[in-house]
Amino acid sequence: MQWLAAGTYDRAVGLSLFTLQVTHKIDADIDVERDYVVDTVLHAVPEAEVAVIEDFSTGYHSRNGGGDAVRTDGDLPVPLLEDVPAAATPAATSQAGRATSHATSAEDVLQDVARRPFSIVAAWALTLVSALTFALGLLLRPDELTSDLELETASPLENVVTWSIMVGFIVLLLGAILFLGWRTFQGSQRSRLTMIVLVTLSQAIQIAGFFQGARPTAGALLSASIDLLTVYALTSLSARAWTRGGATSAREESAR
Repeated sequence: MQWLAAGTYDRAVGLSLFTLQVTHKIDADIDVERDYVVDTVLHAVPEAEVAVIEDFSTGYHSRNGGGDAVRTDGDLPVPLLEDVPAAATPAATSQAGRATSHATSAEDVLQDVARRPFSIVAAWALTLVSALTFALGLLLRPDELTSDLELETASPLENVVTWSIMVGFIVLLLGAILFLGWRTFQGSQRSRLTMIVLVTLSQAIQIAGFFQGARPTAGALLSASIDLLTVYALTSLSARAWTRGGATSAREESAR
């Protein structure tokens, strides 16, 4: 049996230079992680040997599919384990036991499937934090809501009407976002996509305001950070899988 493995170190979160999708950013020196994978095998199995195929691929100094700079010498290390006794491999003694336990613990598997992925839980929590932060900001600094309107030239009645309309709109917007967040938490694909559009639109509006000379406040920066994390959580593979049938399958399996 032969195994093919690869490893890269995730150093940050950012946007792909080619697709503009939220993705992970890897460390440029990919040979470091490659050597780490090999070293972990040698540490666990000192009897193993490693053969290195030099110049397996041409030395590469460019960018990957996500636009990250990568560097490699092109060598391919091959750990040789066929001559290692089974008793020398720590995992060999417990492999049969794990296989048996996995086959007989169907209920545990179903419980794992029924659990929501962390990205979905994080998106819902971030939505609550964002709504709470905005509501507190509105209560503590109500003057910012009408700072761009010339309400001082209007009559008191017009001020009350304008204020009521704006507050009502904000309440409806926050309610809609919370509803979409809850529906996404339950596994709705449409709600997840709608949330991505709304949060991205919110970020675009904030960025446009900054470019127009608006001074970014601590609250605005916090809101932008929360929005970015929310988009990252909603665009993850686990979130997409959950809203594309994972939640329904989990509920059906749990109900049996």
